[in-house]
Amino acid sequence: MSGYDVRPASRGEVESLGATFLTSSVSNGAGAGGYARELTAEEQAAQQKELADFISQNDIIITTAQVPGHKPPLLVTEESIQNAKPGSVFVDLAASELGGNVAGSQPFETNIDERQVTIVGAANLASQVPNSASQLFAKNVLAVLNYVIKDETVQVDLQDDVFKDLVAVYDGEIVNPRLRKTLNLPELPKVEPIETESD
Repeated sequence: MSGYDVRPASRGEVESLGATFLTSSVSNGAGAGGYARELTAEEQAAQQKELADFISQNDIIITTAQVPGHKPPLLVTEESIQNAKPGSVFVDLAASELGGNVAGSQPFETNIDERQVTIVGAANLASQVPNSASQLFAKNVLAVLNYVIKDETVQVDLQDDVFKDLVAVYDGEIVNPRLRKTLNLPELPKVEPIETESD
């Protein structure tokens, strides 16, 4: 996995995810407010040429470059698309009525050519993520509630592996191992399970 940005400050963000940061001759593209500035025609041509080889070696390319109030920079040229591996996928998060980062991308459209190269104009993806994230979170909360509520009563079993990480305080005592460690509290003594004899 690799990442690219004309803003040098983005290197740390890319590498923090375990990805390789791609270097470029266009190394100072930072603008005001943390955004990238609009590149000159010469810088954009150099950028496209340098990215072309990287694009041809990868299966999935996701582009996000936008300049507020201006046409998004073209990062993936038609030539780069033609030189991409058959079956490659381009996801253009910057696709808009003004254009996109990928040649030929259209907002809200997915196009597949004869080489099965797919271009996704994911113009509104960011606004769709919160809804999906909320649904996933709600399902997780429901799963936990169904797990802890038995016969309409909350039942806490601190010997249960799920509860060990889920419960922070029980009966006035901080019982979560990670929380106790953070607060420099000693480990709680382990309670051996009670064995019962069956008839």
